[in-house]
Amino acid sequence: MDSGVCALFPARPGPVTLLNITPTLDRYRMAANFGEAIPTDMIFPGNPLRVRFSSDYRDILGWIAQEGLGHHWMGGYGDVRRPLADLAAMLGVELLNKE
Repeated sequence: MDSGVCALFPARPGPVTLLNITPTLDRYRMAANFGEAIPTDMIFPGNPLRVRFSSDYRDILGWIAQEGLGHHWMGGYGDVRRPLADLAAMLGVELLNKE
């Protein structure tokens, strides 16, 4: 605590893919969502990412709750849903896509 390096910056705008990995009883499930990162302020220490989706946020939150997905998502730049689908197929992991 209070030593070392910590990078604090908001994410840059542009297309982003969000990924969630959730354990089940005997394996993992992956979920992906796609949107557009939009400019944001440093609303909390770390790396804030604000995303605009093509569907209403209430639909997305409902989907997350209905599927039992986790509340931590990883964000990566660009549309990488196809490579994620390929990876999931190779690993035999279920992939849920919202967008």
